[in-house]
Amino acid sequence: MPPIIKPIGAALVSALLLSPVAQAVPTFYSLEIIPSSQDAVAVNDSGVVIGRSSSGGYRWDAVNGTMLLPGRAGAVNNSGMVAGGQANGTIYTQTGSAAPVNLSLGGAASNANARGLNDVGVIAFDRVVGNSQVSSRYDTTTSTQQDLERIGGGTGSTRVNAINNAGLATGGDEAVNLAVYWAPGSTTAVSLGTLLNGNSEALGLNNSGQIVGYSESGPNGSGAYDAFIWANGVMTGLGSGTHRAWDISDTGLIVGDLDNFTGFVMDANDPTMTAYSLTSLLLPGQSYSNLTIGRVRSINENGQIAGQACGVGGENCFGVLLTPVAPGGGGGGGQGQVPLPGSLALLGLGAMAMLRRRPGQGV
Repeated sequence: MPPIIKPIGAALVSALLLSPVAQAVPTFYSLEIIPSSQDAVAVNDSGVVIGRSSSGGYRWDAVNGTMLLPGRAGAVNNSGMVAGGQANGTIYTQTGSAAPVNLSLGGAASNANARGLNDVGVIAFDRVVGNSQVSSRYDTTTSTQQDLERIGGGTGSTRVNAINNAGLATGGDEAVNLAVYWAPGSTTAVSLGTLLNGNSEALGLNNSGQIVGYSESGPNGSGAYDAFIWANGVMTGLGSGTHRAWDISDTGLIVGDLDNFTGFVMDANDPTMTAYSLTSLLLPGQSYSNLTIGRVRSINENGQIAGQACGVGGENCFGVLLTPVAPGGGGGGGQGQVPLPGSLALLGLGAMAMLRRRPGQGV
């Protein structure tokens, strides 16, 4: 089935072209399995991967192999610093082969998750304090903590998922189930809106301020979700085949997954905005014929993708690192760039369709 073609409005031209350099989807990806892993949630520009193992978190790279970490490893920056959280409410950092160091955070808490870490050492995390989930920024260079508020003020019932180098953070106000951002230096959440007045959540962002996530695309409470990209006050759905968008690189490559456990990649700088199945882009000759690339959570500036792969029926899952191969570098015999059935190709930038302007000024 060919991609579904739908036009978008001219208002998105500048928003979708914020990335400084266009980067087309590569022809193929090589696949590396992360030993003793269950998934891979983030990768930095040096290829350091973090994720979950059967005994907790881990960090991995091709030179040093796997190092086990406590709790849940949630983020890694380009200095190689890892941030993680534990069920006892502790947030920690870890660098290189050194032991993890716990941060000094105020108040009793539980179920801590570090979800973002930028290149200047600011961690975005949340913990359960009392009966409420509280999100915070923590600057590791000054040891200062800044709790993030809900839309309109007040802490609690928030989830922060990512932070960029400017300090812009994004996530959700869980009290009203809306995607939000917190501007640099600000603690008050600003709504990104929704596609069809239902629930939404922001999952990732880049250093240009483009934000991706998912939003209900049917009636409120229907459970039908589409991925979105948001920029300059505009939220745009990426199509009925794209359930969640997890991350976007500075060059505009978006990664995400579908309801049927299929990972995808698309290029926001491509006028067609076509989603490609990552399973179909595996390098020919690698013997993974029964493998499906499922949830993909992170993409670095070299185009490497961290995610999860599973066998038939979603069994025997493990973390993987996908590395782009230059066109012609992998030989023949593979499917190559196969669009996902039902994916959205965004053509005709002069027409208006599928756009809604959302509350709040641009970031």
